[in-house]
Amino acid sequence: MIRKDLQSSNLYDNGLALTGLACFTTHDLARDLVNDVVNLLSSTRPYVRKKAVLVLYKIFLKYPESLRPTFQRLKDKLEDPDPGVQSAAVNVICELARKNPRNYLSLAPVFFKLMNTSSNNWMLIKIIKLFGSLVPLEAKLGKKLLEPLTNLINSTSAMSLLYECINTVIAVLISISSESPADFTASIQLCVQKLGVLIEDSDQNLKYLGLLAMGKILQTHPKAVQAHKDMVLRCLDDKDESIRLRALDLLYGMVSRKNIMEIVKKLMQHVDAAEGSFYRDELLSRIIDICSYNNYHYITNFEWYISVLVEMTKVEGTKHGIKIAEQIQDVTVRVKSVRHFSVSQMSLLVENAHLLLSGNSAQRNNISEVLLAAAWICGEYSE
Repeated sequence: MIRKDLQSSNLYDNGLALTGLACFTTHDLARDLVNDVVNLLSSTRPYVRKKAVLVLYKIFLKYPESLRPTFQRLKDKLEDPDPGVQSAAVNVICELARKNPRNYLSLAPVFFKLMNTSSNNWMLIKIIKLFGSLVPLEAKLGKKLLEPLTNLINSTSAMSLLYECINTVIAVLISISSESPADFTASIQLCVQKLGVLIEDSDQNLKYLGLLAMGKILQTHPKAVQAHKDMVLRCLDDKDESIRLRALDLLYGMVSRKNIMEIVKKLMQHVDAAEGSFYRDELLSRIIDICSYNNYHYITNFEWYISVLVEMTKVEGTKHGIKIAEQIQDVTVRVKSVRHFSVSQMSLLVENAHLLLSGNSAQRNNISEVLLAAAWICGEYSE
């Protein structure tokens, strides 16, 4: 009965049968009807050709053995005169390529041509995502893609397409990272500039995606991202906690010896204004991680860091008493020149213990750890 409708001269009989088959096809139905569906790829009606292309994906899932003998017919539809059929073929091949991109490297020239000629943003997004998965497999492809992707980034007003172009450029830059970075400075700067537009957009989803992509660039080209430190810091004021946490991730990678004091100062201001204990504790944890990174690599003034740690003990409801205590103790033991200052600060903590212990039981337990370290330091370096 399904075959009868697939072979009907009425395009709506064909369409209804194809739509139904997509919903209820089984291994046996896919095996028995695949040839009938493939024959519809030659239909004179774009409506039928488009539906037949899309149903092939469901058939391939249920009956994988049909993919190899029918693939050439599917590939031909990438150059179909109807843009809807082309788009359907791109969609099916991109979905297939998600499982094993290497099998579809040979189609790169066809997709490259489509990318340069199509004005369908939805189809371009699919093609560019596919190229993003092919680039790590073929470095030469990445170099060839940079120019058309750059042109799209400069010309498109569609934010979704812009994001995918930038994402694929990042994949290209990572795949050729062993070569001289200076050769790709213009592409990097363009991506960072456009990501700045996304991050400052009022759409929270675009802002989040912008920060996510900026994080990828940071891994290979940190200097290009560091220039946008102030913009990332502004994201800490966002009402969306996920955006604030993503901004924190970025800041962690943007720290240098020159800017660590400024960044920590800003983060401490946010600690004071933070709503909700989770975000406040996350801020404190990130500050400690930033300062202690690689054996205090970025810190040139340890008295300043001791002062920051002491300031943290005053944060109401902190859960990081043990972490703060360990840092105070570690710095004092390892940095001889800071001991005099550290002892003076620790003695003040011990003298004012009654004020620090006036909070709830959880607060007292955390601060007790700091006071234990403070008392030990005062005793160890009493001279």
